Amino acid sequence: MNDQTRTDIFLDGGEEPIISHRSPVRFQLDTTVLDDGPHTLRIEAYDAGGQKGVRHITFEVRNGPGIAINGLSDNDILEGKIPILVNSYGGAGEAHWEPSRAETPAPTPTWIWVLLIVIMIFGVFYGLQQWNPPAPFADTPTYSAPAARSASQGSSTK
Repeated sequence: MNDQTRTDIFLDGGEEPIISHRSPVRFQLDTTVLDDGPHTLRIEAYDAGGQKGVRHITFEVRNGPGIAINGLSDNDILEGKIPILVNSYGGAGEAHWEPSRAETPAPTPTWIWVLLIVIMIFGVFYGLQQWNPPAPFADTPTYSAPAARSASQGSSTK
């Protein structure tokens, strides 16, 4: 009887295996030659009797530049003219990569503006509450009115 034990590995539905060897098979998958996006490895293993087992492994490659989009999301319902900003940046394979290229300009989120307004309103409210000092402190030099201070100083010099 002929021993038919082997493992064939196919990439993305290819007809010819990228690897065909007796098990165990150890190889290095070079994703730098693949396009970014989804891919599939199909592994066909044969036992000594020729019985075949198949396994599919899906994976995604992301070697290319990162892409950031501002102004449009998946499944948005749009109307009219929409300003869209697309930024792409790489880094892993570039010799002189500038990190600021990876910073996509975007408008300040609404919650930041709301928080800033709340803090400002609180500050104004607190300042107004402290504008009129309590009675025990009203006559101290810190809180007394400038006119009252100058009048009291003028009468003491006479």
